[in-house]
Order: sequence, then C-alpha cells, then structure tokens
Amino acid sequence: MPLSLSFWSSYTPQLLLALRIIAALLFFQHGAEKLFGFAGARAIAPENFLTMRGVAGFLETIGPALLVLGLFTRFTAFILCGEMAVAYFMSWAPRGFWPINNGGEEAVLFCYLFLWLVTMGPGPWSLDGWIRKSLRGGRVSSWTRWLSSLEPYARSILRIIVGFIIVQHGARKAFGVLAVMVGGRRNVPPLAIDGLLASTGYLDLVTGSLLMLGLFTRPTALVVAIELLLAYVLVAAPGGPWPIRNGGGEALLAAAILVYLAASGAGAWSLDRNRQRDHDHG
Repeated sequence: MPLSLSFWSSYTPQLLLALRIIAALLFFQHGAEKLFGFAGARAIAPENFLTMRGVAGFLETIGPALLVLGLFTRFTAFILCGEMAVAYFMSWAPRGFWPINNGGEEAVLFCYLFLWLVTMGPGPWSLDGWIRKSLRGGRVSSWTRWLSSLEPYARSILRIIVGFIIVQHGARKAFGVLAVMVGGRRNVPPLAIDGLLASTGYLDLVTGSLLMLGLFTRPTALVVAIELLLAYVLVAAPGGPWPIRNGGGEALLAAAILVYLAASGAGAWSLDRNRQRDHDHG
C-alpha cells in the first residue's frame, strides 16, 4: 500500500470517533426539535410523549448521547437504523422513488450509516472499547466477530448509497430534473449542495458514479467531501447556525462519511478491491 494511503488508514479510529460524534449531533437536533422545540420548532406536548412522534423524540435524544459515548453502540445503532427505515417508508417513500425529491435523503443517509455502525461497532475510542479492554481482557464474543466480518460489505452498501445520492444531485444541477416535490420537509431550505454552480453537477455525476462502482474510492471520496464542505460554508452556513434549518445537515453527514471512506477504502464489493486482487496476483 502506498505510504500516503497507509498514513490515512492509521487514523481510522480517530475518524470513526469523529464520524460518530458528527452523526450523533446532527441526529440529536431532530430529537431536540421534537422534545424541546429546538431551532424554532413546536415541541411535543407532554400528553403526546407516548405517540409515535414522542417515542421518536426520545430515541433521537438518548440514542445520540450513547453514540457519542460509544456505549451500547451496536444495539443503539440497530434501533436507530430501524427507526429511520420506518420513518422513510412511512413518510417519504410514498411521495416518490428518489430520496432527494421526496424529502427523505437525510433519513436514508442515517439509516445506512447506522446499519454500518451495527457491523463496525464504536472502535477503540469508546466506552464499549474501554469496557471490553478493562473488564473483559480484550475478549471479543463470537457474535461481535460475526458482525465485524460483515463490516466490509456494509461499508460497500453505505458507499453505494452515498454515491447514488450524489449522482441524483448531479442530475438535478446539470439537467434540472428531480425537483423537490410539493409536500416535502417543511421549514427546510434547499439543500446546500444544490446551491453550487450548475456545472458542478457534471462533477457529481462522475464522482457519484465512481463511488457507486467503488473505483478510485479514496481520492474520489475526498474530492466529494471537500465539495460538500464548501457547499456548507458557502451556501448553508449564511442561512443560520443550525444544520437542521440551514439546509446543510445532509452535506455535513455525507462529508463525514466520505472522509472516513477516504481513509478506510471502498469495502468488499468494489472495483478497487478487484484491482487490488489482480495486482496481488499479477
């Protein structure tokens, strides 16, 4: 492996911690919105705490705290993944197939990120890691080993989903298709990435396709992450401090995922993996 890639790979534990924290903070906004009226939202009345929206508010408040700590991480991620799947198919999927125009893009990103975390676990920088090392002598259960063996495949799925979403934004900017549907998410401005020059749509079509194929994944992920961060700074941030209101939440979440992919690589199902095998056997 080239030195530059070895250098990136050595920081995956720290990047995993950063990804956990960023995802948790972005997700927490939704729980705080429901329970506390965060960012100008209308809070749920106490008598409605046991409704579906109320239960979701508690999950979206307690779950992020556990993710930041890295405590009960796999179980927490499993519950939150299920919540996002239910939310998507109940609220967004009936409005259309494409996540960027039915309002469900963020739910899709969270769902597949949490699915990946079920297999990945919290990493060594976590309370789960400390408990395993201190109280269990570093022993790993057979169940944990099995889940860990699925991580390269879950990472591949997450990479494909992110690439699929980037391609959709590229088509929107370059060709004017996939407009936001009437009845989408309320009180949310246009997504940050769509505020960039229309010409960047062609970049999104190419890089999103490469991500889906798992080809040149590390440099491609880094390029797209930089684009998304620029979109947040230039387009979303001037609209206010909170990603849940300024249209930048999806950009930040996808950028954090892509930075991790730039360090960890494409996963099991990828052309990069095939190219590496051919190189090793050549």
